[in-house]
Amino acid sequence: MQCFLSLFVAMVFAQNPESPPAGFPSLRQSSPYYPNPYGPVIPILRQHSNAEPGQSYNWGFEAANGITAEESGNIIPLGPELADKQVTGSFSYISPEGIPVSVRYYADSNGFRPQVSIQQGGYRFPGQVQQP
Repeated sequence: MQCFLSLFVAMVFAQNPESPPAGFPSLRQSSPYYPNPYGPVIPILRQHSNAEPGQSYNWGFEAANGITAEESGNIIPLGPELADKQVTGSFSYISPEGIPVSVRYYADSNGFRPQVSIQQGGYRFPGQVQQP
């Protein structure tokens, strides 16, 4: 009986999500019982992605909080069943202290190589991340 009642409530809610049954949150409200564990929702201002399977890909986005990221990769055939991948990308954000940080990275058969750039007081301090 309880299963039938749950199914009925779900069907009614699916027909008109703007006005759910009493006691149920609408799709536009957040439930006090299930808060978003990741914090507030940040809108995406722009986003793109393109993929050519087995050849190359690229993607990128920019969020309203100033975070940006982009990456592109190429597959390089080395033989009938061997391939190498070259990846180039970057991301940037504002640190909790208000400092702009940007990271540019390269990855290929030689490994992952990031280059970090931090801007403080109008001066830019590029740096290479030390490998452990």
